Amino acid sequence: MLNGVNIENPPPGRLLVAVSGGPDSTALVLSLHEAGQQEIVAAHYDHALREGSDVVARQVEQLCHRLGIGLLTERRDEPMPNGSLQAAARTLRYAFLERALVEAKAEWVAIAHTADDLVEGVVLHLLRGCGLAGFRGMPARRGRFVRPLLNVWRRE
Repeated sequence: MLNGVNIENPPPGRLLVAVSGGPDSTALVLSLHEAGQQEIVAAHYDHALREGSDVVARQVEQLCHRLGIGLLTERRDEPMPNGSLQAAARTLRYAFLERALVEAKAEWVAIAHTADDLVEGVVLHLLRGCGLAGFRGMPARRGRFVRPLLNVWRRE
């Protein structure tokens, strides 16, 4: 739940849904579409890091077409910055989502982080020595980014 907001009760306004093509984000976009309580637009960022990422992008496009929802896409066409690949990919992805939020004229960006991701994040923070601050984990809402699946386990 997100202060009373979840898939059955999404935040008001147009919602941009980040769709990677994986099971979590696919479940999120399908659930939000099925709930039918608001207009949704999908956003897919292709990091172009794995062979076949273009196939995943086409699958996301086909899913959105089948559901009748708009889709904004971008493919990375520049070298990855030095440093942590995961951190660089996250920075590029979130920058795209910020641009897509404006382009879609959406109020919120829904990200498909689950309870599994929350626990994983807390454990990683603790292993890095973050102490008690690591127990906070990721928030259900940060700015205009919402995580409606934080109370849902992947097996569900």
